[in-house]
Amino acid sequence: MDSDGIRDAVNGAGKGQIAKQPSSSFLVPLKHADLGQSSRSTKKIPRKVFINALNYLHFTGGQAFVRMVFRLTGEEFLLKVHPGPCIEDVVSLSLMTDTPLDLEGFELKSLVVDDGQSVMSMPAESIQLSGSTFSAKLDVKGSMYTARNARRFQSPLVDAAIRQGSARISGCLVDFTSSGLRIRFNENLGVVKASLSLDKEITVNLCNQGQVVFSGGCLYVRDEPGDDSMILRPTKSQQARFKERKLRNPRLCLVPTPKISFVHPFSCRRVSYEVSDITNSGFSVQEASDKGQLIPGMIIPELTILYSGGLKLQCSAQVVYTRKLKKNMHKHGFAIYDMDLVTYNQFFDIYSNAIDRHANVTREVDMDALWEFFFQSGFIYPKKYETLSDYKDDFKKTYEKLYRNSPEIFANFTYQSNGNIFGHVSWIKAYNRTWMIHHLAAKPMGRKRVGLYVLNHVMYCFDGFCRLPSTGMDHMIFYFRPENKFPDYFFGGFCREHKNPKGCSMDCFAYLKCVPSQQQDPLPEGWTVEGCSQEDIDSLRSWYERNSGGLMIDAFCLDKGGAMQDSVSDLYGKYGLLRKYRAFALKHNGMAKAYLIADESDMGVNLSEFLNSIKIIVTGNDLPWSVLHATLGRFVDVYGDKVIPLLVYPYTYLEEQGVTYNNKYNLWVLSAQSGDDYTESLKRMAKFRLGKFFIHYLRTKLGWK
Repeated sequence: MDSDGIRDAVNGAGKGQIAKQPSSSFLVPLKHADLGQSSRSTKKIPRKVFINALNYLHFTGGQAFVRMVFRLTGEEFLLKVHPGPCIEDVVSLSLMTDTPLDLEGFELKSLVVDDGQSVMSMPAESIQLSGSTFSAKLDVKGSMYTARNARRFQSPLVDAAIRQGSARISGCLVDFTSSGLRIRFNENLGVVKASLSLDKEITVNLCNQGQVVFSGGCLYVRDEPGDDSMILRPTKSQQARFKERKLRNPRLCLVPTPKISFVHPFSCRRVSYEVSDITNSGFSVQEASDKGQLIPGMIIPELTILYSGGLKLQCSAQVVYTRKLKKNMHKHGFAIYDMDLVTYNQFFDIYSNAIDRHANVTREVDMDALWEFFFQSGFIYPKKYETLSDYKDDFKKTYEKLYRNSPEIFANFTYQSNGNIFGHVSWIKAYNRTWMIHHLAAKPMGRKRVGLYVLNHVMYCFDGFCRLPSTGMDHMIFYFRPENKFPDYFFGGFCREHKNPKGCSMDCFAYLKCVPSQQQDPLPEGWTVEGCSQEDIDSLRSWYERNSGGLMIDAFCLDKGGAMQDSVSDLYGKYGLLRKYRAFALKHNGMAKAYLIADESDMGVNLSEFLNSIKIIVTGNDLPWSVLHATLGRFVDVYGDKVIPLLVYPYTYLEEQGVTYNNKYNLWVLSAQSGDDYTESLKRMAKFRLGKFFIHYLRTKLGWK
């Protein structure tokens, strides 16, 4: 019998009947007489090699097989046994638990060990053959038969569910190779085959302890009637998890080479691989074709990336492609399925620093150097500093908390050389499912256009960041002044070219500082201010849809009665920081004329106080400024006697009311679902020539067409 025949016989256990013997799930008839009949290769092995294999099985709790002849009929069978430790030439063998079998009518011929790819057979004679434990004496030499192109691996705990049309069939995964799944069904194989069209694709879902570890299409290969099992071959060598990019991120071969380690979701055994190359969103490995264990579509719930020095980063991942290489090797690509924000920042720090030694995504920022950079780069200009100077100590304390110890709500990137900062950007969790890019600044570093280098790394970071469920991000926002050409080109430019306000939108606010009345003067008759109900939020959304159709209202996360979501408040509180927001409606005779979003945070969380301000969305053209200004007195308890920054939308309202404002700010909003489109666009724009940017500047400055 060949080694495939042994495997087929073993896995067909329970279907053979023996004359005058009870049927047993551990005793099965052999299908062929010649063990090496169709093996690809055969070689002799010494007894010590076989003993080592037996001892390994004993150590791991594995099974061996004894080949036996039933004297009454001359029929040959395989019997599953547990081997004991073997020192010289005698081994003790134990029957599987609850095996109702009398061995006195059998003659032992040989012991068999199957490692999934080859079969070792050692002639043996029984010393004692009765009861549940017996002994066998091994011969001097045995044989090894190799019959499989790829090794089979046992799968002990994986449930299987297959579907095709209306058919739903359950079973379990028995074993697998890199190109095939062997599934045993809970019902008769004939019934299973009758309910399927075997010439069409079958969808297979595999679960390990209730967690999906594979989902994909398969084709029928063959079945094993004696075992109610079927061999299915996955159809795809590539299982796309994300939209394919035209411009791919750099793939790096790191030195020293990182490794990955995980418990295989099918075999439940720990495996490890060296990483061939790595990007900000995945990595690849290589393995020998005849020992392959990876299948496109396979999900690894817990995977560890191991770096030199003992750094371990945890994530979940999915095998997304397999490609054949030379010399009997395959390359497998993994996409990072999810990773918490703290871990992602560490992961991206290693990646970005390998691209450019000046790139840093780390919490070890020299705060003195950072403040110096903000002033030298002009990010904190005289007018801005005028509003900050009275609270400079509060700002310093807040920034110590953000940069040192707030990894779940804040991250930053700096472009440095020997401790001197030349570029900076940070992103912060602004609302429940919205993150905000802010404090984007750069100064010259020789001939380098540092702003572009910073933007490139933001692009790489955002490319992986927006795909991770753990970040809790549906939208990314960014405020910038329309006259600022750099963000208008790279952020506003994409919005204008994208032409899909549900993917990316931009709305213009007027920005001004307001000193509220210290007394809550009564509003004119018929005017009221009240917290927004869900009905109010729905009305605001309907008005915004008619007038803009963008993403702003969704980005503010105002649903559920307009109350701020506990999650963002709790996260800030975890690090000793304040963050609240709530929406109010200003109504006249029950009709909403404006909506006010009261944002609260510590001083300096954002240097322009976008998260410590009141955003006013005016929906009624007949709203007098005097009424709106009087309404602000209701927020004295929230903001005290401080000057309150206001962002008013639309900005034309203040112009119509004759109210002077300081600046205009565009609120740029990107949906996470359009993240790939934006990064692709950013990559193209980042390759622009200086002349192209100069032409863009002249067109916008001089009104050229």
